[in-house]
Amino acid sequence: MIGHVIGNYKIEQKLGEGGMGTVYRGVDMMIEREVAIKALRAELASQPQVVERFRSEAVTLAKLNHPNVATLYSFFRQGDDFFMVLEFVRGVSLDEVIRQRGAIPCAQAVPLFCQVLDGIDHAHDFGIIHRDIKPANMMLTQKGTLKVLDFGIARILGTSRMTRAGHLIGTIEYMSPEQVRGQETDARSDIYSLGMLLYELLTGRVPFDSQNEFELMKAQTETMPTPPRQLNPNIPPVVEEAIMRAIAKEPNERFQTAGDFRSVLLSAGFSAAVPLDPLLPGGPRSNTQPLGTSPHSNPPHSIPPSGYSSPGSSTSATDSPHNYLTVPSDVPFVAPPSSGEVSASAHARTDSATGGAATNAPPQDQMKETRLGVAAGGA
Repeated sequence: MIGHVIGNYKIEQKLGEGGMGTVYRGVDMMIEREVAIKALRAELASQPQVVERFRSEAVTLAKLNHPNVATLYSFFRQGDDFFMVLEFVRGVSLDEVIRQRGAIPCAQAVPLFCQVLDGIDHAHDFGIIHRDIKPANMMLTQKGTLKVLDFGIARILGTSRMTRAGHLIGTIEYMSPEQVRGQETDARSDIYSLGMLLYELLTGRVPFDSQNEFELMKAQTETMPTPPRQLNPNIPPVVEEAIMRAIAKEPNERFQTAGDFRSVLLSAGFSAAVPLDPLLPGGPRSNTQPLGTSPHSNPPHSIPPSGYSSPGSSTSATDSPHNYLTVPSDVPFVAPPSSGEVSASAHARTDSATGGAATNAPPQDQMKETRLGVAAGGA
């Protein structure tokens, strides 16, 4: 495909591959704009249900037009092939930020997090829930803009479910109790995951950390995590209260909208526009490590939806502490930077079907994530 022209787009580089398709960096030859091109796998293009899911992802993304959400430019068919053309984002994922820095000071983390809330609130306004909020799905651009990625498993409320009841989709460390139970989810499930994300930004660690999927599921449904101020006393009480409210086990006890969450944080005196200090690839961590431990001592566990498997999945080494098991077809669209720029990463995803009960975690060797990255200065 490299060098081929599809529509107005020339394909220049392969970025990654997932269960639904392959993602390339390309250029719009008419307006000379870099884009990300997601191509549906040829062997899947003859399957109407798979094509409809691919189209449904495009329909979902097309409803969103917000500076904190990666933009869909086009969806088209050429011959027997189907393509999505999306915004090409340069930057670094939040999991890389946390890996390098550990806990982020509240004065910088809260404004960053408010951008996430803005993007998710916009999606919720259109009845779209993300369902897999986590640091790897948040990309910080070189200009300080936070982009929410991976709406590929999002579902528009009111439409038929695209996964069989009783199967989980998402990453267990950030998953709401109702998701863990395989129950119906709504925007408040995203609120729970957002609370877990803010907890991690401010403490440098996930609230529940275990390599045992069953223990993680049990914790998400039955246990409240260690209050974040016990890990980082610099967190203001009002922020801790907001986090603990967001991760309440009962949806009715959480913030009901992302906008409400944001309002509480801003009313505590935080600015919505404080930039994060420059992130240097391979730079030193923050000194605010939780209890003398490094963040992410265990990799998060993701569970894919049933019914979509990746033929010929392969394993690639990665230096990331987040060796995610991942969901299908959702590749953050980022570019390797030119010399002197912040490092960029692209996640090449693979996925596997699960046929057992929700508590039967997929084997680690069935699904892997490959990080493609180039440090500043080029490698």
